[in-house]
Amino acid sequence: MTYEDLARELEMLGLKLQQVLTELLVQEGVGVHSINFRIKSRSSAEKKVEAKANRYGGIEDLKDLLGVRIITYFADDVDRVADVIEREFDIDYDHSVDKRELLEADAFGYASLHYVGALDKVRLGLTEYKRFGGRQFELQIRSILQHAWAEIEHDLGYKSESAIPRAIRRRFVQLSGLLELADDDFTRLRDSLRSYEKEVAELASDALAERDLDQTTLRNFASDRLVAELDRYVADQIYIASECDAATTADLDTYVHQLNVLGIYTVAQVQAAILRNVKDIARFSYVWIRELYLDEGERLPSVAYEHVLVSRGASLAYAILVIALREQPRQVAEILRYGNRVSSRFIEKRHRDLKKAWLLVQRGFEPPNFAGSDLSILAL
Repeated sequence: MTYEDLARELEMLGLKLQQVLTELLVQEGVGVHSINFRIKSRSSAEKKVEAKANRYGGIEDLKDLLGVRIITYFADDVDRVADVIEREFDIDYDHSVDKRELLEADAFGYASLHYVGALDKVRLGLTEYKRFGGRQFELQIRSILQHAWAEIEHDLGYKSESAIPRAIRRRFVQLSGLLELADDDFTRLRDSLRSYEKEVAELASDALAERDLDQTTLRNFASDRLVAELDRYVADQIYIASECDAATTADLDTYVHQLNVLGIYTVAQVQAAILRNVKDIARFSYVWIRELYLDEGERLPSVAYEHVLVSRGASLAYAILVIALREQPRQVAEILRYGNRVSSRFIEKRHRDLKKAWLLVQRGFEPPNFAGSDLSILAL
């Protein structure tokens, strides 16, 4: 088989591996930064065969002609990915190496985990994989900081401690140590955030109200009865079900910033501000959706926009606008600017639309389906 034929076959195998690994890691709940593959160039492959002629009879014998690299966000996820790989592939342990274990405590460098593997019998029994029988490939797993070190090290052209000028060597060692410490600290930071999220999720409503406002506390407040009823009311205006996904991190970040602009820094303050304005929030959502954007009986034309409107806590966007319009009108422009990468002309137009909607709200009409609803009871 010529190098070109082999490269085409390995290209197809690389794509298959990329797809399989992505699906396996999603099922396992392991988030990764990227999964990429490369095929060793003809010149590089020939040089390796020539240098180790006693080991390789030709290019086809190379075990790393196809290399797949999996980059994780956190150092401890390297081992989680390794567990999946060992379970799902036929691993050649004699030619696999955990380079992390080869470094002495005071050694130079920052290593990753390398496997040589092949498809297992189960996958080779499937029609789409049969052609890859006997093909080995290399699987590299490293954290994103390990990857950063390897890339910079490669770009500088120094692959061993002895090759580095003595006067600069100590700085290399310091930097590799700093990156390793940073890897560990990022992992601990992630674990601390997860513990905090779990703690907040278990809080009763009264205890939650005492907490400062952040993405986690606001996410949990969005499941509160008050916000849930507002979400349902908003959803009713566009004739779609209010069952929905959780608010995105981007949404929550925007809401927290906007509430802070309005001088609201705790969950209790958000709750109080919504209760003060709950009827106007209902009026405003009706006017904004029905009067300014929809003809009677129509749905929103954009599926993407529709999804945002009914995500859990979406009514907070309307609540924030009403609080600003009613209590701090000078902050409306700042509220509109944050999180919206749009032109100043668009902001000005949106501001005019908001004023138009707010004038309609101030006429004091009774929002449809409001009387007798849970919202009207909460507003008392």
